[in-house]
Amino acid sequence: MRLKVRFKDGTSTVISVDDNCTLDQLIIDINGITQVQDKEIIIKFGFPPRQITIVGNEQAGLKDLGIRSGETLIIDYSSAMTAVETEIGTVASRTVGIDESVEPIIVNPSEIPFITLSEGYLLVRKIAEDNSCLFNSISYSCYGPSSIEQDDTQLQLRQIVSSAILSNKDNLYDESILGKSILDYSQWILDSKHWGGAIELGILAEYLNVEILTIDIESKAILKFNETASNFIIICYSGIHYDSICIYLDNTDNEVRVFDKQHQLSLQVLKNLDHLVQVLNNRGYYTNTNKFKLYCKDCKSVLVGERNATKHASETGHIDFEEFKS
Repeated sequence: MRLKVRFKDGTSTVISVDDNCTLDQLIIDINGITQVQDKEIIIKFGFPPRQITIVGNEQAGLKDLGIRSGETLIIDYSSAMTAVETEIGTVASRTVGIDESVEPIIVNPSEIPFITLSEGYLLVRKIAEDNSCLFNSISYSCYGPSSIEQDDTQLQLRQIVSSAILSNKDNLYDESILGKSILDYSQWILDSKHWGGAIELGILAEYLNVEILTIDIESKAILKFNETASNFIIICYSGIHYDSICIYLDNTDNEVRVFDKQHQLSLQVLKNLDHLVQVLNNRGYYTNTNKFKLYCKDCKSVLVGERNATKHASETGHIDFEEFKS
């Protein structure tokens, strides 16, 4: 089993472990790389990234925890990193290839930051904050702004996902992956009140024949779906919301949303993408799902953290939430 291990500072490596590897052995292997032995490790995987509960699962097999070969693990520690890790990050920052003279241009503190490239601006396009933002961010990237003005666009993408789940051609899905039966999930995702995640990203990337680069702003991880495609789009995830990333071309009214991997502009985007992610992270353009507050529109309850919101939804059937700004 091969796993990509990405650390909080943005560096990453690929490790090979036995197919029967336990969580405890994985932690030993990772700590051997970082040389951190006395800090509490935090491991996340999937998209949106979810944290593994370590206590009580030390002897659990990685497969039993839902980790498969090719998975990206996001690693952090509960307190400061060692000097060894700091040095790794320093070396990595010298080899990224970003022009250090390029600074983010922030027009107004309330506006979304962006960075300048030789031909324009790499920026975030805000998508409406509703439960279909994943589908609409993909639609915006692939088909442009007019596509998300039509209510049936996100429904069409949901129907593509539903059909793929229902057909289950390669036997990729079962109740342990979906959290519900195939039939139930195929109906559940059609409801515009329900969010999408890694399952939907993988299906739509294949269907649209495009690679979807998906950025988790808090961890700075960049997850890739359908890497063999010749074109790519970029979306970002704040913890509770998806937006589209594109290039606004200088001195024109045009923007580039779908990138040809062989084009020089695309190479420039990939070279500078980490820089934009760092800018967004520094600006706090994300929500910590363990600490954020959600307002239940159904019963007007205020819930702290994703776990409590999930529990509330399970117990009450309420699913209409929005972030609570105190």
